[in-house]
Amino acid sequence: GINFTALNASNLGSGTVPAARLSGVGKILQVQSVFYSTNTITATTSFVSMNSLNITPSATTSKIFGAFTTMIAHKGDSAATTLYSYLAVFRDLVNVHQTIQGYANLASDDHIYNNVALNFIDSPSTTSEVAYSMQVKMNGTSGYGQFNSGVANGVSMVLMEVGA
Repeated sequence: GINFTALNASNLGSGTVPAARLSGVGKILQVQSVFYSTNTITATTSFVSMNSLNITPSATTSKIFGAFTTMIAHKGDSAATTLYSYLAVFRDLVNVHQTIQGYANLASDDHIYNNVALNFIDSPSTTSEVAYSMQVKMNGTSGYGQFNSGVANGVSMVLMEVGA
């Protein structure tokens, strides 16, 4: 028998290296998830947190993939209103991803309900615990946007650590 345990992978001219030797590259290392069903907020013109979820990366080279979902309800005021909701993902105090939902000419009794999903990839470069939160704000003070309200109440948050 030949002992190949000391063979350096860089000396291989062809073939494959078993996945077990790739030390976590591209693998899901951990998953954290939570569903909040009781947090309804009315957005203002400043970012307001809808809830957060913590994760502690196992390596500084890891990436965090996140998927957050919620329901938005926009309602017009006494005049036709153009409403925009800004949804953002914050890592601690840093805005790492942002999107916008907008509706034009909402009259006083107009309500529009939409499910919203935010997906992102972040490189926190730490092995300390980090908190990711979904935050929301409005473009102005006429009308309103309510989050986590309507038929399907809830904010769903999933964080996955991906080995780099």
